[in-house]
Amino acid sequence: MEPLFFSLSLFLPIVSFAFIFHLYTSISKPQNKTNLPPGSFGWPLIGETYQFLSQDPQIFIKDRITKYSSKIFKTSLFGDPVVVLCGPSGHKFISANEGKLMTIWRPVSMQKLFRGSYQKVSSSTTISSQSGARLIRSSALFKPEALAAFAEVMDSMAKSHFEEHWIGKSEVEVCGLVQLLIAGVAAKLFVGLEDPQRVANIARFFDLISQGLHAFPYSIPGTSFARAKKASDAMRNEILMVIKQKKTAMPQGEKLHDYLSYMIFRGDHSGRFMPENEVADKVMGLAFAAFSSPSLALMYLMKYLGEKPQVYEEIRAGIL
Repeated sequence: MEPLFFSLSLFLPIVSFAFIFHLYTSISKPQNKTNLPPGSFGWPLIGETYQFLSQDPQIFIKDRITKYSSKIFKTSLFGDPVVVLCGPSGHKFISANEGKLMTIWRPVSMQKLFRGSYQKVSSSTTISSQSGARLIRSSALFKPEALAAFAEVMDSMAKSHFEEHWIGKSEVEVCGLVQLLIAGVAAKLFVGLEDPQRVANIARFFDLISQGLHAFPYSIPGTSFARAKKASDAMRNEILMVIKQKKTAMPQGEKLHDYLSYMIFRGDHSGRFMPENEVADKVMGLAFAAFSSPSLALMYLMKYLGEKPQVYEEIRAGIL
């Protein structure tokens, strides 16, 4: 028994070191160094993530601009090599050259959480993916008259939400309630869900996913990414369950007006339908996109209005 233990005690560190060395070289050592901007990839695996998280991101960026005398620098964050372009000129360059000199890229963590929504597809799934893109672009759900109807739905849902959760309350927890409202709108318009408990579950799933989006993409128990991955799987299973329910309800004459129904029952020009797993992935990505940015924007808006009551009073006077 002792020789076996001794052998393992020597073998495991060697394997661990080899794995770390291979991962570091694949992540932090691009093949062509001559075309890279100034900067440092930092430590193996963690890069400069600790420095980025331990201080104000603006200070992190300003320090490197000062150090390298450049508004472009390289670094490594959350296990991925990154090039940072700073200032209005950098933003203009990115926005003017998307699809030309650069293409959209998602970090590994996002690819793992959303699978088919962001990952590159193989040739065997190209047809269904292209049909999904055509469905999104040509969907009647995104025509002006449909969007106008959606505005009425969102307005009604917002009024009901405030009457139930805000009005008459001496104290409210803004973050959770804003997420609940936005999740409810996203669930209704994209998935067709209105059940309060299921909507609350979706809000919780999306909150956990948000926390793991920019984390090291390793499902180590107890980490934010592991919790996000579990929530992502649960959300995907929820959508697959709704897909089965809709396929049962449609033949019985029930009218379905959400985007998930459109993707389930509308094939491409050749009559082919996307597999259920791919539909779930794409709808999940769209619903999360509709949840993440609006909820953050509303939370920060309410935070700053609370901190600046004079601005709040001016806005309130303008509305009234």
